[in-house]
Amino acid sequence: MPPEDLPDELEAFPADGWGLDGPMHESNPIQIGMLWVPWHFHVVVNHKTDPWSVTLLFRVDNEEVVLAGAWGSGSELPELLDLIRSYRPLQWWKRWTLLRVVADLTERATDLMVSGDVDAFTENQNRGLRSVPLNRRRNRITHQHLQEVAEVYRGAWDAGAPPTQAVANHFAVSHSTAAHYVSRAREAGVLRPAKNSRGGEIE
Repeated sequence: MPPEDLPDELEAFPADGWGLDGPMHESNPIQIGMLWVPWHFHVVVNHKTDPWSVTLLFRVDNEEVVLAGAWGSGSELPELLDLIRSYRPLQWWKRWTLLRVVADLTERATDLMVSGDVDAFTENQNRGLRSVPLNRRRNRITHQHLQEVAEVYRGAWDAGAPPTQAVANHFAVSHSTAAHYVSRAREAGVLRPAKNSRGGEIE
């Protein structure tokens, strides 16, 4: 079982929404299995003494929570991501943040029920229901997404690292989902056919 406590040197602030376009706003919840989660959320990770900070952006894609982006201050982003990975892997940060935003969402809904504000509670539930299509279909994987998959894959291959695992780490998804991304990238022509059983690309 992975550790649930933050490293002593760090502090982290999970929250609903992204707040990229002005004031922070709450996102509509969306259902994954039996669980209602915000469709996008984030966490700000700061070091308590060193002057650096990283913000990780997560969203729900194909009924899976994925890392959608990141930014930071105090150093270049690749170095910052390496820093937080040195404390916990990205999968841990995703799970830790998800548990806390879901707990906050549940607490807000419970407060509405306890206060007797049935109309507000109903509207809160309806917002979530409106965000879920009646006939759920998998979201389309865009050409831009596949190009990013190809870039991550090639960079890892050139560096001698396992390329599919690098894709999984980059997007904070399972290895099987990353393999699906790679397969789709090859089908779309943004990645050439595999060089051998280990992967890569033919020249």
